[in-house]
Amino acid sequence: MSVKIKNRFSENDENLAEMWPLIISEKRWEAQGPVIMRLIKQSISSSRSQIVDLCGALGTEVINICEALREEELSGKFDVICNEFSPPFYKKARKEILKRGYPVNFTKDNWLDLSTLCELPNVALLLCIGNSFCSLEKTAERKRAIENFYSTLNEDGVLVIDERNPSVIEVAKSILEKGETLSNKNFDYTSLPMYSSEIKVEPISVDDESYTYEYSGILGGKVSNARLKMYRLAIGEIRDLLIRAGFESVVSLSDWKTYLPESDKTLNHNFEQHIAFKNPEKAAKFKEWFSMFSESSTKPDA
Repeated sequence: MSVKIKNRFSENDENLAEMWPLIISEKRWEAQGPVIMRLIKQSISSSRSQIVDLCGALGTEVINICEALREEELSGKFDVICNEFSPPFYKKARKEILKRGYPVNFTKDNWLDLSTLCELPNVALLLCIGNSFCSLEKTAERKRAIENFYSTLNEDGVLVIDERNPSVIEVAKSILEKGETLSNKNFDYTSLPMYSSEIKVEPISVDDESYTYEYSGILGGKVSNARLKMYRLAIGEIRDLLIRAGFESVVSLSDWKTYLPESDKTLNHNFEQHIAFKNPEKAAKFKEWFSMFSESSTKPDA
């Protein structure tokens, strides 16, 4: 039986879909790309396998992956799937990807049942990047979604889940409760590579259960804004759910650049990436590569 899930863009789908090209910077792939492509290359097998963007939005990551696969001459090794269950976003993503001529398959699966994706024969990599996982309101929903992700992957499969730094959200809550403005540099999201300088992004309300971000900018010559409500996760909750689902190893990163210690509660990053491996040997190989990559990328002259 299909279980309904709240559309993460449900409050203003059309408006957010129109604004999204202004929100996402082209530089976003510069941060994500090396890590995602390393995971893809580690997933190459003798048989064709699938890469699935679970929250495709406007298809930005899918397009970047397809372009990178073509450049690396790896297109013949993978099928790429764009999954998006918001109708306005699905429509725009499909139009943009097909316009570019990439052979992408499109699905509208609800994470709480994955009725189509679970039938795929050899899923090597699942991506859940950005705010999307935080749109699940209840712990039971998050648990079920991760269990479904686990069962969809092949025996060596990898899952990548993003979440906002919970420590930053807690600080935003304390500032807003005092009636102060979020002038702190930790909330200057326009300086981050994932956001365009054409848009202003900031949390406008935070409570113990949820938080809401407002996106504002000029659209069609007029000031436009949209809001996105997300739900708070406890520190360590995603890692715990991943291990309980059966993943053998979880590697957590800070804004795609450095390792994230399990006890980290600093404000020097905005997103955390949790990379879950079914195969511990694959995890060890990735960590060996990432240690060298992060060391070189954080050098002053890098």
